[in-house]
Amino acid sequence: PALIPECTKAYLVTSGTCDSVAAANGLSTAAFQALNPSINAGCSNMYSGCNYCVSKAAAPTCPTDYAAQCDTFYTVVSGDICTSIVARYPGLSLNNFYAWNPAVHNPSCDNLQPNCKYCVHVPNPTVPDPHQPNVRQGCKEYYQAVAGDYCYKIAVEKGVNLNDFMSWNPDVGPTCLNMLAGYWYCLRI
Repeated sequence: PALIPECTKAYLVTSGTCDSVAAANGLSTAAFQALNPSINAGCSNMYSGCNYCVSKAAAPTCPTDYAAQCDTFYTVVSGDICTSIVARYPGLSLNNFYAWNPAVHNPSCDNLQPNCKYCVHVPNPTVPDPHQPNVRQGCKEYYQAVAGDYCYKIAVEKGVNLNDFMSWNPDVGPTCLNMLAGYWYCLRI
């Protein structure tokens, strides 16, 4: 019989019953049968010389560190990527999706967990932490600076007027020397 995809340990049956094979592997008979859906209720179709599953990977735990004020969630299905989720929700940006779901924040977005919920809307978003003291409140989108960022680069890459960006984020200073990697900055109002 085919093993379930999430099986992490197989057991080669040489003799015995479902009860004895389950007990030998620290399982109840019901748990053993749940791991091996091809076995019928009476266990009359378990065969000597075949491998059967006796352990499977634990279900991943869902992240719970999403924005506390979140009022709309999306439940991920297998194959989802961050950009496809963002595309489903007008007004949601990738930057805000990352800010509201800190467990996701990585460039490849390869750690979404199927069947887990992720925040896709925060009413009147607050400035994510960390941020400089005088960053504009109530922006529609924030951006987290990375090493090597500077005001002009962000303005060009994100399509924002440089003077607007600097006025919304006055703590960067008149020459943008005070921008800090890892800090969040107002990107759109």
